[in-house]
Amino acid sequence: MKGLMMDYPLTTNTILEYGNGVYNQKEIISHLPDGNRHEYSFGDMYKRCKKLANALTQKLGITTGDMVGTFAWNHGPHIELYYGISGIGAICHTINIRLSSNQIEYIINNSEDKVIFVDATLVPLLEKIAPLLETVEHYVLINAASDFTTTLPNALHYEDLLKDQSEDFEWPTINENDACGLCYTSGTTGLPKGVLYSHRSTYLHAVLTP
Repeated sequence: MKGLMMDYPLTTNTILEYGNGVYNQKEIISHLPDGNRHEYSFGDMYKRCKKLANALTQKLGITTGDMVGTFAWNHGPHIELYYGISGIGAICHTINIRLSSNQIEYIINNSEDKVIFVDATLVPLLEKIAPLLETVEHYVLINAASDFTTTLPNALHYEDLLKDQSEDFEWPTINENDACGLCYTSGTTGLPKGVLYSHRSTYLHAVLTP
């Protein structure tokens, strides 16, 4: 006999929707790589996640199950990537910026990232190995000045990517057991090993975090 309580999927987009409804005006504060304070409301972040979802699906061709890499520091824009990528059913692959070039090359090729979002200060690390990356179709530059130059192929600026996108996006139905995040081990024997996190596990980790 099954219970009669509502069947509520434990997915990252339900966290985002709840946060927007309850904590719309709460501030999210972080510091950017240049030391400047970055501050905006949860509601502002929510709208940008919706714009990102539209950009991922309509401009970059990302679909359910695709791997999208992030090579970035912890800050407001990176939060948008966590929610926007997983919210459309793709998988957010957070690449460890402290690994060696050889390991970074290996895990990007192993995970088959289609797009990589990269902080401007970290671009030189990717430029060294970009010719060896087999599946990356676009690089999106975060916190980059308008006159920023790079040898990365098919490079786009994050703000340009979001600029003309709609703030309306209907999240697809996602199974809570589907993967939403990918991390690779470090400091282990042999090559790094990929670990896939489900929406359900991420949701429960968020609930249990004090």
